[in-house]
Amino acid sequence: MRAPVTCRAAGAHARIAAPQQPLDISLGGMRIYASEEVRSGTRLELELFLGEGGSVPCTVEVVWVEKLPPSAPARFDVGLRILVISDADRRRLRDVVDDAEELP
Repeated sequence: MRAPVTCRAAGAHARIAAPQQPLDISLGGMRIYASEEVRSGTRLELELFLGEGGSVPCTVEVVWVEKLPPSAPARFDVGLRILVISDADRRRLRDVVDDAEELP
């Protein structure tokens, strides 16, 4: 599901992907495009921007990586599982995801 969330990688892996809206997001994880290959099992620090709701830091794990064809908008399609997020931030993310589900 698409929600009004933008994410960016932080720390040592900041270069793997440009800030972007996840292709699919839920409370359990998200799907993003990456410009550099990252291996399954890699942990990344992400910051999720919730529009007027501020930002939410979280730790994610790469669960799958698919190389995309040259005509695609990025080199890799990447599935991420959210591992670490505070309870308060999870509630804020849930509110944004729930609001997006209600849109036609």
